[in-house]
Amino acid sequence: MQEYNNWKEVSGTPEAHRDFLRVVDAKLEEGLGGKNLYERLSKEITVDGKPFSQAFHLNNLESNSTNWDTDETPDPVKLEIVELTSKIKAADPGYDLEHFMVGYEYMISEMKERGVEVNAGLDHSEPAPANRSGSDYEPGL
Repeated sequence: MQEYNNWKEVSGTPEAHRDFLRVVDAKLEEGLGGKNLYERLSKEITVDGKPFSQAFHLNNLESNSTNWDTDETPDPVKLEIVELTSKIKAADPGYDLEHFMVGYEYMISEMKERGVEVNAGLDHSEPAPANRSGSDYEPGL
């Protein structure tokens, strides 16, 4: 049983949230045995003395992540958050951390702009050149 005193221990900082996502990932790695992820987490994690709730987690994540300074958060922490968030979403599409983590896409696009390889989030790369139609008409000529 994993116990947290309050939701700030779960999502108060990027590092705390990364550590919590590691706990969730460990539950995924153990296998769900045919049970939904939320059922497993509510049986094996408590926050403030109550069974874990995905809904409470998402609401508290949204509330707490507004105070995160992701510009000061080391890239390895951010990359692990992105990786674990994607893995959890793949296991349980309803557990939509990305849309509740304030600044999630900013964090990803900022790393991509600095040349950090990130395999998640919106694609901020340059669009591929348009295929030519084969016509002899060239705009602007």
